[in-house]
Amino acid sequence: MPDIWFHNIGLRFEEVSRSFRPVGGLLELFGVNVGELQGLLRAAANFEIYFYGLTLMLAVLVGQIFALREAKRSGQDTEKYMDFPFYVIICAIVGARLYYVLFSWDAYKDNLLKIFALREGGLGVYGGIYLCVAMSAVYAKAKKIPYRLFLDTTVPSLAIGQAIGRLGNFFNREAFGGFTDSLFAMRCKAEQVFFIPQEVAARIVTVQGVDYIQVHPAFLYEFALCVAVFVFFQIYKIHKKFDGEIFCLYLVLYGAGRALIESMRTDQLFLWGTGIPVSQLVSVLMIAAGLAEIFRQSAKRKKALPLEEPQWLEPVGNNDADEGADSVSGDGADQVADSVSSDDTYQVADSISGDNADQVADSISGDNADQVADSISGDDTYQVADSISGGNADQVADSISDNGDSDGADKGSPAPEGHGQ
Repeated sequence: MPDIWFHNIGLRFEEVSRSFRPVGGLLELFGVNVGELQGLLRAAANFEIYFYGLTLMLAVLVGQIFALREAKRSGQDTEKYMDFPFYVIICAIVGARLYYVLFSWDAYKDNLLKIFALREGGLGVYGGIYLCVAMSAVYAKAKKIPYRLFLDTTVPSLAIGQAIGRLGNFFNREAFGGFTDSLFAMRCKAEQVFFIPQEVAARIVTVQGVDYIQVHPAFLYEFALCVAVFVFFQIYKIHKKFDGEIFCLYLVLYGAGRALIESMRTDQLFLWGTGIPVSQLVSVLMIAAGLAEIFRQSAKRKKALPLEEPQWLEPVGNNDADEGADSVSGDGADQVADSVSSDDTYQVADSISGDNADQVADSISGDNADQVADSISGDDTYQVADSISGGNADQVADSISDNGDSDGADKGSPAPEGHGQ
């Protein structure tokens, strides 16, 4: 019978070892009886490397590759990131172990040396993450890298690193959920599982005389979650709106997924004296912190945008008329003349008053007088004439050339009473 079995999808793993002996395995491959070896050679032959540790080292390596690629893409000095993995390894292990011990204190308080027995298991991923984030602030400052930019550069690597690291739980037969017979239900030989919760032990499945636990593969769910988050970051990073946004999105996305997955697990750590799962509480706080910063940055950007005032049409006053009159010259006068029609003449006539008439008179020159003369017809002439007062009439009259007078006469427009030359 297989060691691990996904019976509902027909996937079987006949032999799954937690570790391997590189030297001993190589010697046995060449027919050497390791049991007959003595001294250091025998010790070397029996030295084991655990797959869990191997997956963690692979996670750091792959994460570093993507961090360097992102640093290069964003125009940063990749040399500043070269020694970061060394600190990540130390902080991840120390933080994860302290987190687990802190919330499992009853198991260690009578034998403190057990705290250092890492091979017996007991790591909390959140502890490793938070200690690494804290260390990153010091590292970024020492390397003179903006902290928010540094987080955005390394967080995608964190996501893919977590995904690879979760595969180590497969070899250890740990971080699983409760009993299930769903599509992805996983069976593990009971004798190979280090710790079996009571609720799982109560539903042991026996197949051909072999006892299996049948559970949710929660670690594989988290593997899928982290891969999805990593892929999303690869797509979204070129659209980010502010430094630190990728990190905030990680808090929200991973926090939400982890809170859901944690509800399936049977090896939860609880807040002292309560029945509150620590990881779920931390996940909720992560979501709140991430969303709060995203909304704060969004409000900050909106506030920074300049307000666009509508360009309303304002009435032209006396001073504006001066500028308008000066601007009518050359070919532009032709267009103005053509645009003045019968009904409009009343409005034009009414708008010419006082000192503005001087400017209008000055602006009508030479050939343009023809166009103005042509555009004023019939009774409208009286309105224009009436609107030109006092001494201003002389200036308007002077500006209209002889050619303009003859054209006006040909059209039969009678001279206004009291204003003719």
